[in-house]
Amino acid sequence: MDSFVETKPYRELLQFNGCAGFPAGLSPSMHRVSNGSVASGDSRRNSMVDACGRFCSQPTNGAPELLIALCYDTDHGCLTVGIERGSSLGEKSRPPDTFIKIVALGEFGNELWRQKTELVKGSAEPQYDHSASIQLHRPDLDVCTVRIEVWSSVGVLRRRQLLGWLALGLNSSSPDAQEHWEQMIQGAGITVSKWHPVHPPE
Repeated sequence: MDSFVETKPYRELLQFNGCAGFPAGLSPSMHRVSNGSVASGDSRRNSMVDACGRFCSQPTNGAPELLIALCYDTDHGCLTVGIERGSSLGEKSRPPDTFIKIVALGEFGNELWRQKTELVKGSAEPQYDHSASIQLHRPDLDVCTVRIEVWSSVGVLRRRQLLGWLALGLNSSSPDAQEHWEQMIQGAGITVSKWHPVHPPE
């Protein structure tokens, strides 16, 4: 299994290493299913149009969540993970300074790679717009886990505190996370964006 090869600003998410963009008429929250038809990204959420004019699922009111984008280009063996934004990450009266760690784990829990986003200060609804790409053979997707952690930076000494986490892939943290991973694989280069709950620290 190869290591992550490069990171890019989120706007370049789908231009790196041949990862396809959104075909005309498809939003990033849509995916192709195995029979070739197109289905919405998450039937259990209401849809909305975001600031960029894209359709995506709505976050659950009051629950800490992250909007994650996944894309796998089978032609180039390129997995791209995008951290778009967060929702309800802390109290709005005292919004935290947060950043996200992305950790890739192998089949036996061995750490393959890690990276973090820039710190977003004073926001319970942070916009991260961060992406990372990794060269992976298709069979590796069945044994790889991507763990995503939300950290805050507190106090004068900028002490780091884990706020929560989620995981996608082999050891997904929820049925929705597993479904998202499978939709990415089936999507053949189409980006799938979904909101995921952030679980409290273990």
